[in-house]
Amino acid sequence: MDEATQGVVYLSFGSNVKSSTLLPKFLSLISKVLSDLPYLVLWKWEVDSTSPHLGKSVVTRRWFPQQDILAHPNIKVFVTQGGLQSIEEAISRNVPMVGVPFIADQPTNVERISELKIAEMIDWTTVTEDQLRDAILKVAEEPEYRERIKKIRDILLDQPMTGLEKAVWWTEYVIRHKGAKHLRSILADTSLWEYLLLDVVAVVLASVTVTLYVLYKLISICRRKLKFSKKVKVKVT
Repeated sequence: MDEATQGVVYLSFGSNVKSSTLLPKFLSLISKVLSDLPYLVLWKWEVDSTSPHLGKSVVTRRWFPQQDILAHPNIKVFVTQGGLQSIEEAISRNVPMVGVPFIADQPTNVERISELKIAEMIDWTTVTEDQLRDAILKVAEEPEYRERIKKIRDILLDQPMTGLEKAVWWTEYVIRHKGAKHLRSILADTSLWEYLLLDVVAVVLASVTVTLYVLYKLISICRRKLKFSKKVKVKVT
């Protein structure tokens, strides 16, 4: 990465979506686009089997130190599936993104960062080679994306203390107060029948049972009255 002065593109679809399991059509498309880019490309390829035919500028590994890569000054674009943690890491490292969502909350996440204009959103089911290539080049070359993500990064990191400092402070707080029992939630001592809401279930079942019994009795009474009225009419005739 130090020698890649032209820039670096990092591609990872997280832990839920494996690159090797992508549909052949999309896999072929993305492989061709990455091979044609004028940058060094790092692709997280999770299996030992042979990766697709790629250009010399594309490097595949089972694992990459993602935060270190995103922190490198030569990184230009992060092609991501749009997981929340990946997005947070990209923002904290000031790296604009190309989002390719697949499942769960990923479409919503990518749509949001696309609206903030710190990423381009790609629909993998309909994307063409030109669209994917243009999206990556656009995010990589237009400085507005990095400028906008820097503003969001400044807002995100403007806190009284870092996450690590907060964790240390609360650990020491618990030690100082000998376990901090005053912070212990009453739910931690909830009995099993309270946890399973068995009392609520019993009340609901009792109510349903009583209602069904009353309906049964009313129907029985109505049927007897109907039978009695029919007998009376027969005798009168």
